[in-house]
Amino acid sequence: MWRTDRWYWVGFNVCRIYLFAFPFYWNISWNNCWIDKFNITNMNKQINIIEIPIDIYRMSVVIFFDTTLDKMMKWGIKNNINKERFTDEWKEWVNDEIKNSGGGFCVEYGKDNRDILIWIKKKPETSKEYGVLYHEIYHAVDGIAVSIDIENKFYAKNGMSEPRAYLFEYLINYCNNILWK
Repeated sequence: MWRTDRWYWVGFNVCRIYLFAFPFYWNISWNNCWIDKFNITNMNKQINIIEIPIDIYRMSVVIFFDTTLDKMMKWGIKNNINKERFTDEWKEWVNDEIKNSGGGFCVEYGKDNRDILIWIKKKPETSKEYGVLYHEIYHAVDGIAVSIDIENKFYAKNGMSEPRAYLFEYLINYCNNILWK
């Protein structure tokens, strides 16, 4: 049965060009076309974690979709966050937020850790759900600004906030490049 979604046809057309333009690909079936496989699997891929490195500030923003506290802590420990940073107070606060949050929350990824954790109830599909993600990303920008520039919080003397705007844009574009594929 032929798929009629846009990704299949893009992959199909590119494969056809490769097969006819480059004879050494003739023995490859349509199902083995790497571009076709990449696009289809990328569409169906379940994305539960997005890690956004912010190298200039030596920190990351890590976004979890519909994930438990235990999984977030395991991922953090696996990625070099000291398990002592996950204090009982921090775990209790995060668990309460998971239970009571309307759509998501933003917090330090462990007590006194520079990395930022964003938890979103579900992977966004609608504009309202993307609004929740962007709202929490904005809180991450606030947290980064306060931790890096305590006095000015990324605001210039004239009140402009271009550093915040560029950071917000970077974080959103990083997410969109992953979620919109």
